[in-house]
Amino acid sequence: MARWLARVAALVAVALVGAGAACSKSDDGGGTGGGSTASSGGAGGATSCSLTEPAWGLGGDRMLPGTDCLACHAPGETAQGSPFTVAGTVFRSASCPEPVAGATVHVEDANGTARALVTNEVGNFFTADALVATFTVSVEVDGVVEPMVSGAPSGACGSCHQGDGAPGWVWGG
Repeated sequence: MARWLARVAALVAVALVGAGAACSKSDDGGGTGGGSTASSGGAGGATSCSLTEPAWGLGGDRMLPGTDCLACHAPGETAQGSPFTVAGTVFRSASCPEPVAGATVHVEDANGTARALVTNEVGNFFTADALVATFTVSVEVDGVVEPMVSGAPSGACGSCHQGDGAPGWVWGG
């Protein structure tokens, strides 16, 4: 697993260089839901978490939750036949990779074009619609909206939002 994660990290670095996106993993509170990495209670914290890592091995739109989708699903990458402009996974908290199905990820691009992306059963969301970075993003779960404090420099949500550090997973709920 560690070797595979290292490969994903290398792909993320390649995708970020190619896309010109920037990501700061310092905890400035700028992640979706305030960037908290609390493990119980409070903003971004789950009251209990049954998982220590995302579930892997599913195919199609349920593949590889929690990874940087655009590392492959971008022009010139391995899954270039199905490119995305914005994609990621919503989890229960910034530190708990329990997927949230039915969450709505609200995305507004630099031109004011808005999209509401609904997560599937593994928490994945994505669009291939023509959108322009920088993005304003929020996650809505059961009527509660958690805004991302800072603008997203790219649609590769998983390139910054990883469970191993700030700002943590994209979360809602």
